[in-house]
Amino acid sequence: MKKLYSISLLLWGVFFAITLYRFFQGTGYWNNTILLSASFYILAVILNKGFNKILIYIAYGYVAFVALFILYTFQGLLW
Repeated sequence: MKKLYSISLLLWGVFFAITLYRFFQGTGYWNNTILLSASFYILAVILNKGFNKILIYIAYGYVAFVALFILYTFQGLLW
């Protein structure tokens, strides 16, 4: 279980980095990678049987991404 938990966190990091790169480059098609990263995050929470410090910080990252998305999309405040 611990190995699968580590693998899911690693894959989460890869897909979330791709998501941020595609979003800020404006290349599009970043919504599929955010769904994949969210799926690996949910899998990590299930395998860990709850939240720990790293999973809470990842959740803060998702909240920050949503806030940036709202600012970027609806108000055009970034760049």
